[in-house]
Amino acid sequence: MFHATEAPILKQAKGSDPALRAREDGLERVKKYIKVNNLDVQHKVSRSEKEVSLLAVTVTDLARTQERQNRIIKETSTDESKLKKKGIITIPELICAIEELSYTLNVDYEFDPPVMIDTKKMNKDDLVGALVELRKQHYDLDDQAKKRLTDEINNQCNNAQHDNSATGRLLTGGVYKLSDEMLSKERYSIAPQILL
Repeated sequence: MFHATEAPILKQAKGSDPALRAREDGLERVKKYIKVNNLDVQHKVSRSEKEVSLLAVTVTDLARTQERQNRIIKETSTDESKLKKKGIITIPELICAIEELSYTLNVDYEFDPPVMIDTKKMNKDDLVGALVELRKQHYDLDDQAKKRLTDEINNQCNNAQHDNSATGRLLTGGVYKLSDEMLSKERYSIAPQILL
């Protein structure tokens, strides 16, 4: 932040500047919102911020770290108490995870008897219990599965934080540039040199 009578102090954040990634993040969130509320369930009457939030964007390192930890819990944990915490995993995500894991156990590991879980009449606690049991069975069959999933999540989070190509495109675009009239003022003459 700078006062209008002083020259701006421009600082580059570690990795990619989250403010500059806002557009791409926003587009991804809108796509997810449309998928969840229009494509997955057509003519959906109620829409919940719990399923797809269009409000909060993680821009701080602390928030990104917490988001990474929550994602690791959501996608790999066998601890029911962690999965039952508010905001970690939704019922549609639980159902999807159970169906994917059932398919993996039945097809990839030729599970006998086949895993058949009817999720239609289950509440969240029952769904969490079923998912935990499936994960335990999966991890027993493949002792490296949890490590691979955790590594994949960490890599995806690291790549999202250090994607400088989007930052470069936005800096060279017209959105984050001062007008020629403003750039001609003395106090802004240093700004373009710092950005380059």
